[in-house]
Amino acid sequence: MVVSLVYVLYYLRSERSWDFVFGILYAYFSFFALTWIFPYAALTLRARGWLTR
Repeated sequence: MVVSLVYVLYYLRSERSWDFVFGILYAYFSFFALTWIFPYAALTLRARGWLTR
């Protein structure tokens, strides 16, 4: 979240656009919705299904 905030502040300073809001939304989305993928892949390392490659 901290790194995303730095990127968003840099974008806001350089572009002067309201599109930085999408960066904030994506940071929250990735933190809450995508954090389970890496541990799941690590636990199912030998499985041949999706999300393990």
